[in-house]
Amino acid sequence: MQVKRTENLLGRLRHSILSDDELARLLLSHFGSAASDHENRQVYYPASAPYALRLVYSSKGKLTAIYPEEGFNSELGDKLQKRIDEEIKGISEISRAVLFSRFRSVQGSWRYKDEFQILPVPPEAPRAHFEVGDHPFLLEFSYPKGPEWFQNAFRRSAVAKKLEMLLNALLVTPINSFNLKSAGPKGWSWVLLPREEKESGLRVAYCQHFYHYEGLDCVGAEFLPTNHVPTIKTRPVSEYYHGMGRLGTREEFELPVDLSASFDLFFAFPKDRQDRFLQACFWLGQVKDSSSVSQGFLAAIQAVEALIPSPGKCDSCPDCGKSLGPSRTDQFINLLEKLVPPTEEDKALRRTLYRVRSDLSHGFAPPFLADTDIGGSMNPKEWEEMDYAGRAMGTARAALHAWLHLPDVVSGK
Repeated sequence: MQVKRTENLLGRLRHSILSDDELARLLLSHFGSAASDHENRQVYYPASAPYALRLVYSSKGKLTAIYPEEGFNSELGDKLQKRIDEEIKGISEISRAVLFSRFRSVQGSWRYKDEFQILPVPPEAPRAHFEVGDHPFLLEFSYPKGPEWFQNAFRRSAVAKKLEMLLNALLVTPINSFNLKSAGPKGWSWVLLPREEKESGLRVAYCQHFYHYEGLDCVGAEFLPTNHVPTIKTRPVSEYYHGMGRLGTREEFELPVDLSASFDLFFAFPKDRQDRFLQACFWLGQVKDSSSVSQGFLAAIQAVEALIPSPGKCDSCPDCGKSLGPSRTDQFINLLEKLVPPTEEDKALRRTLYRVRSDLSHGFAPPFLADTDIGGSMNPKEWEEMDYAGRAMGTARAALHAWLHLPDVVSGK
């Protein structure tokens, strides 16, 4: 590979299969070390001079350039190009991950083309013994396998996390996994251990969250057969996303009838629109992950806000300098009117939801009583706030689904 020191190699080294993060990890594996100049948003490979490559990132964290440095030569360039070629020509492999459905156990199977399928864990697998819990099920998905275990592990995790976020957004039953990327010791908890004998005392231990069953293989050559389990039942969209209780529970785990169409639309989007929808999915996922009703409420509103199109350039008031464009509240209401047409009751409620959101996020209002009242006072205000939280979550999920299916809204028209 013959290059000039001023040439940006990003176009040569980047490939559609490799994300920016994957490319950076591949370079780290190839060179063995790296050094970050975070003030200038640059990363050097290897960590000490003479450096071979310099990666430049934008203020938003996007990889914008890769420049050859003093330690780069044609032989190194050829080896690096060969390494990337081997990485991107990998064959498809099936990977498996255990996800959890809150409140409803998965008793059937459902498959989306040759991309992924969900199915029950085997009968001998550990299960929650009561309804209000996390019920395990198996997610199988296809991913492009490369030659290196390290890179494959990250690639499998990325695909699994994306599918978890999408399923949680598009299903009324919350879907989650053991989230290893969390602040604090979230992967560990103090737990009450089973009694060894009937009359024995209480025993506690600080234990790691984990799930496994005998025979669970994280990779395989093909999808597991599903002829022994029924297909998961579906419901019309009008029934599935509307008129449900606060937690979206039903008698059994069900799917919207248009779930395949929703995934078709998502995967047909260009990357920037996929990223935007995943941003909304992330915030909706925080609703189920939060131990605070107040934070869950804010996350649900944030999920809708992530989909608000840019109003474009607006004139400013000559006296105060404020924008003369629509307020953030109006943008929120206008988007929801397009995505989830309101009843007369909804119109006033949605303005209330955004006002409550603003008061909470700016510190003008105290947290919801459910987060602070440990005495169970049955205060009517607490029930009102719990209703706000439930309506915000249901509205956000319906809005995300509609956003996929309304191209004019997606385009900001």
